[in-house]
Amino acid sequence: MILFRVDTTCGIGHLMRCKSLALAFLEQGINSSFVIDQGFEKLDLLSPFEKSVYTVSKRSEIEDANFVVSLIDDIGVVRYCVVDSYRLGIEWESEVKKTGIELIALDDLERMHVADFIVDAKWQGPQTFDRYSNSTNSKKLLGPSFALLQQEYQQGAMLPRNNSILFSLGGGGDWDILTDVIEALVASSEPLSFSIDVIIGPKATNTERLKKLHERHHQISLHEGLQSVQPFFAKCGLFVGALGTSLYELAACNTPAITFSIAPNQQNDIFDLEALGHYCHLESIDKSDVHKLVALIETLHSKRERLAKLRKQAQVPVDGLGAYRVRDSILGLERVESNSAPSSSVTPSALSLTDQTSLRAVDDGDINHCLWARNRQDNAWRMTITDKIERIDHYRWWFNNRRESYVMYDEDGILLYVWHQKVVDAEQEFLIGGWFAACDRVNFTHAQLVLDWQLTECKRNYPQATWLAVINKDNRFVNLLNQRAGFVALNPNMKEFSVTQRLFPSANVQEFNFVMKSPEADKL
Repeated sequence: MILFRVDTTCGIGHLMRCKSLALAFLEQGINSSFVIDQGFEKLDLLSPFEKSVYTVSKRSEIEDANFVVSLIDDIGVVRYCVVDSYRLGIEWESEVKKTGIELIALDDLERMHVADFIVDAKWQGPQTFDRYSNSTNSKKLLGPSFALLQQEYQQGAMLPRNNSILFSLGGGGDWDILTDVIEALVASSEPLSFSIDVIIGPKATNTERLKKLHERHHQISLHEGLQSVQPFFAKCGLFVGALGTSLYELAACNTPAITFSIAPNQQNDIFDLEALGHYCHLESIDKSDVHKLVALIETLHSKRERLAKLRKQAQVPVDGLGAYRVRDSILGLERVESNSAPSSSVTPSALSLTDQTSLRAVDDGDINHCLWARNRQDNAWRMTITDKIERIDHYRWWFNNRRESYVMYDEDGILLYVWHQKVVDAEQEFLIGGWFAACDRVNFTHAQLVLDWQLTECKRNYPQATWLAVINKDNRFVNLLNQRAGFVALNPNMKEFSVTQRLFPSANVQEFNFVMKSPEADKL
């Protein structure tokens, strides 16, 4: 017998992952009982364990532990106890450990534990397996291979997708902002070319307006009391919602998604999420983001095949077998291994600039690193727009921009990003462009090298185009580079000056040099 103590006061994610583990144990003939918080009414979610459920009223950590200890004594055949709660910590564990049974703690906040096993699916790159180092006597089962998902997620990526947009906040969540988003989405896209599915969890709040919106628009379908959300995750065209347990469910289904955090345990480093194939995540949303979020959803829905391609390049696969791995580790059985290997990265074709440096076209996998590099303090002050660019704006721009962008790199990583774009004004061709460093290792030689390549490349592809640029007057480095390359100052009376002003509306003559390079300059 396994006794689960599950915190059901903060949604149902904890409950569902414990149920997944209980079902894995049941396949080995080991039954489970659950201790949940008083007031939780969705016992049908615990099927087939709903007849083995005990409830406990809110009490202190020690009192809660004493209740569980008493229950263990009454049941008499408990071999393991699993605790999944942010409220119950090391004090609770120490008390329950006195019974002599094995204790398993499910966590994702890297708290101190005295449990025999710690299970945490969170991915934090190479640091993943160094987490919980202070819990010296615990066996650690760490990383997404131990994600506790329902059995159907083993076939998560095999169903054909439709073009629907799926909204979900998990088991709880406040629907006020997303109702605004859905309402604006319907208004901006009437008639809808896609359907909208909304999964409402048992602890959701502020759903009244959403339900009235559903009554007015038949394209919006509401779903409550679901035993499993997997069919929706596996079939939808785009997922929009909170990033809790859904992180692993979406990864198992290879689902294109835009997510955001609504709780502390949902905070993740974007580059850790990329390893799971998830590239579009917002740290939070508020009322002021509604129209931007609607525009972003429309963009990502139209570009969802590109997001799906990124999913398939995940370096850390999630296969739905995590519950079996946890079970087998606890029971000392041979561990279930995955049939799927990490996806192979698609290496773009590269051009060698020197023996040490190469150049390649950017791809969608650069979306977050490019933003991070652009927002570096050493770069931002040189830009015509010095403010930090937020992800909600960047993601939409990224999937709509027409720039030709490239990455310069060496064996130690990305050095810089460089871009150019042809524009036509009054039937005349112009080129604009720029570059920015991605690390502190970039020097004058790197910049000269990439500028020479860019000018040569564009001369071949756009022989009739005139280069236009604005350069911060304090940026002596780039001013010198461009002077050497043949750029000359623009006179305010020149047509090219007016064009430059239109192309760079945030630049002013007090802070920036306005320069050009004509096709004839190389002939002089």
